[in-house]
Amino acid sequence: MIKRPIVWFGLAYVFGEILGNIIGWAALPVFAVLFAACIWICVHSGRIQKKGARRRWALRTRLVFCVLPVFMSAGSIRLLEDRQTAETVWAAGDFETPVTLKCIVEKTEVKAKSKSVYVKVIKGDVNLPLTDKLLIVADLSETAAYGDTIVVSGCPKRFEKASNPGTYDAWAANSVSGLYYQMFPEHMDVISHGGLPAAKALLRLKARLTAVYHSVLDEETAGVLCGIMLGDKQGLSKELKTLYQSQGIGHLFAVSGVCFLCWVF
Repeated sequence: MIKRPIVWFGLAYVFGEILGNIIGWAALPVFAVLFAACIWICVHSGRIQKKGARRRWALRTRLVFCVLPVFMSAGSIRLLEDRQTAETVWAAGDFETPVTLKCIVEKTEVKAKSKSVYVKVIKGDVNLPLTDKLLIVADLSETAAYGDTIVVSGCPKRFEKASNPGTYDAWAANSVSGLYYQMFPEHMDVISHGGLPAAKALLRLKARLTAVYHSVLDEETAGVLCGIMLGDKQGLSKELKTLYQSQGIGHLFAVSGVCFLCWVF
């Protein structure tokens, strides 16, 4: 009997991604052969079934065994399609002339000298190749917030690839989430406000807690606490991030069960 089939499905999906990354589309015939082999084994293993409950468990095991190659194929196809999309977008190049886009704000991040606004494009002069996601690098004075509808003008540019081994690869880091273009806007206007009320309430709570931490603690301690409790790493200095990563505890600042336990207890 195969216990915890969901775990096996997840492992099969990851294995499919790994194999697809190594041998490309040639992985699909491999999975087809595996699927046929699994069907043959399961059919012939039915001859040694026993009656009652054990027979039902044996049937379940055979079904899980047959589905594993399907999850492998799904993982491989997803990775290869994403890679093909990224290659197509890269070949399309940058926009040389300004375009006007109507977008909905999905997320904002305040950096040291700019404000990153992640948007979904809903209408524009032209369509971005194979994607509707865009990162707008705006001034700190911009008031766009989650759920707002904005109109922005500028030239979308692809993220840069790493010029030397070991340097930061902005293209690879963002393309995995379907984000290929960024824009330094010439104009950006908020034309309406929206978004889920519950999500806006949580964002206001996060901003309030951040303000409280910074009002009663020094900057470094407040930055660490915001990172652990809220998953907000904006208050962490580059040196502090490097220190935590070098010690292998950088995951403390990721939104995870640790944040939930801190809130519960």
